[in-house]
Amino acid sequence: MSMLNIRIDDNIKSELQEIAKLKNISLSSLVLSAVNEMVENEFDYNLAEMADKRRKSNELNFDIEDLYQEFGV
Repeated sequence: MSMLNIRIDDNIKSELQEIAKLKNISLSSLVLSAVNEMVENEFDYNLAEMADKRRKSNELNFDIEDLYQEFGV
């Protein structure tokens, strides 16, 4: 697994630490979970956008391989 260093405001760090403490998980786990969720949401949004464009152009037939290829998965 890779390591990523970021700079955040002290207030944000304190809030994240409090959330992690309430959830009884590490700060690293909390941030990793949030980033994973954001990536999944972005992927889902892009799939929905692509489906909407295809629907509007009457191009309804596509399979999962088309989606993987378009998004480089």
